[in-house]
Amino acid sequence: MTRYAALSVFLGLALPAALPRVALAPPVEVKCTFANPSYAGDCLEKTTRQSKEKPAAACQPILDCLNNPRCVKTYCQSTTIRQGWTLKSAE
Repeated sequence: MTRYAALSVFLGLALPAALPRVALAPPVEVKCTFANPSYAGDCLEKTTRQSKEKPAAACQPILDCLNNPRCVKTYCQSTTIRQGWTLKSAE
């Protein structure tokens, strides 16, 4: 084994153990409330966000799905309404 190969093996094994471990913040639960004139009442869905992400940004993928006729995910009690949704609140 060459000297460079031995050094790279050593660094590959020893270096990760020497680096400090950064604790990631746990995801935060967000309650998203959506409204649609064709839907009776409000739709409440829960999702998670990273600590630095705004609640509205965490709700955006759900809103995009609700307004996309090709989305097959089930939100709002499996509604088939796929247009006219708005984000009412994100907490």
